[in-house]
Amino acid sequence: MSTPRPGGRSARVVASVHRAVVDLISRGDLDITISAVAHEAGVNPTSIYRRWGTRDQLVLDATAAHLRRNSSTPDTGSLRGDLLDWIADVEHNLGTPEGRALLRTLTTADDSPGHARDVLRHFGDITTVLDRAGQRQENPPTPDQVLDRILAPLTLRTLFDLPIPEGYGRHLVEGLLASASKVPEQPDPVAGHI
Repeated sequence: MSTPRPGGRSARVVASVHRAVVDLISRGDLDITISAVAHEAGVNPTSIYRRWGTRDQLVLDATAAHLRRNSSTPDTGSLRGDLLDWIADVEHNLGTPEGRALLRTLTTADDSPGHARDVLRHFGDITTVLDRAGQRQENPPTPDQVLDRILAPLTLRTLFDLPIPEGYGRHLVEGLLASASKVPEQPDPVAGHI
């Protein structure tokens, strides 16, 4: 029995298919089909069905891969510094045509297995940033608080084509950190929902 070669044909097919998804969506085809992706990528549609199964799984996987390539997990030594670097990265991603188009397409994807939540976590893997801050005794917010107070406002502005004012992400981070320093840590009523 042979083992898959890292970086071999399989990796090239995945990269080609992911690029095709991003390209099609970026050109305005938000309702892409597997046939269109296969044609754009130069692969057989059965290769796509075999690996991803459905259009939605393909879109979610391509989006996660795009975010992994275009996001970083900052480590400045402080929660504030890490969140400010992270939000600048998020703002940049959401400000690109690809980022905006992928976000819009995600809103139509079937989330029955919870894959969209996994995609959200790839915005620089914010849980790593928060875990590091906890290890430094910095009393970090929860991932849900970051989602609600920072990522959700940016996402909504992007989805509705509203401008994101200069310094908006920084303002959101500073607001979250200020509220966290004033309020004793209490259980989050919606914790565990992302």
